[in-house]
Amino acid sequence: MPTAVLNIDGYTDDIGKDDANIKLSLQRAQAVSTILKDELKGKAGFVYKEEGKGKANPAVPNTTDENRKEK
Repeated sequence: MPTAVLNIDGYTDDIGKDDANIKLSLQRAQAVSTILKDELKGKAGFVYKEEGKGKANPAVPNTTDENRKEK
């Protein structure tokens, strides 16, 4: 039985087509998941759920060059 579910969401800025941004954001989430799985190897009970959000729900508005630089 899992002890924790790790929701890993990937994002993009608002430039580009929605389908391409969803694909890119999913790839980003999967890359983070791969690193976490490697770092947490041997720790039982984690379930990893990756999702690509594209440009939806950014931490900061991603509509200006200045905001796109935010990490």
